[in-house]
Amino acid sequence: MAKKNRLIIAVLLLLIIAVAILALLNRPEGQLISGQLDIMQDGELLTSYSVAELQSLPASQFEKDILSANFADESGLWSGVALATLLDDAAPGWQDSGCSMIAARAEDGYVIAFDISEALADGNIYICWLLNGEPLGTMDDGGSGPLRVIVREDEFGTRCARWLCRLELI
Repeated sequence: MAKKNRLIIAVLLLLIIAVAILALLNRPEGQLISGQLDIMQDGELLTSYSVAELQSLPASQFEKDILSANFADESGLWSGVALATLLDDAAPGWQDSGCSMIAARAEDGYVIAFDISEALADGNIYICWLLNGEPLGTMDDGGSGPLRVIVREDEFGTRCARWLCRLELI
């Protein structure tokens, strides 16, 4: 009986160690901060933007309806900066850097990816901070921002990530 108990304890300890290692490997690199957008490449931080700094870039306004299975649908006039414009400001020459995708990471751990051709498509992907002239709010207050990815060519909101905190050139 004691041999069986030792075996069970050993297996449990191995499982705990395995879970701890997997959790460590799956954690995002660096702290994600609400209201700050980090731009990264090859694990290096290129630059960070506050919402105010993003608002100083050339902004656009556009109408978009986002259909969602999990949240209320959202419609209206969005305000934000085109992803390509933002990346040109953050990392001049990024288009020639060899990256093939851009990953967008949200505060809640949600990650979406875009092909470079999508990012370069005129008027397709935006980083937004206003809906109908109002700030998007934070996760803590039930909002969908302060920053949000909006993909104009997508009908559903699957890739319109709320609570955006990081863009990674991959």
